[in-house]
Amino acid sequence: MTDNNKSSWSFLLLFIQPIFMASNLVVARGGVEYVPPISLAFWRWTVVFLILLPFTYFSLKKNYKSIQKEYKKLFILGSL
Repeated sequence: MTDNNKSSWSFLLLFIQPIFMASNLVVARGGVEYVPPISLAFWRWTVVFLILLPFTYFSLKKNYKSIQKEYKKLFILGSL
């Protein structure tokens, strides 16, 4: 990839993120009558997990021993 392509991709991602946040707000307000908020949050995080898993799987697999050793600290930091 050329530097120009990388720069274009970076700017595109900067514009996509607010669009996702705004659409999330619209869906949350419109769907509260049909879907309980806890279910909406659960499915939202499940979809995010499934989207990110292909990008992080090999790194997680490679560092499994470290993650297993430090899972309590990671859980606490993640919950904060």
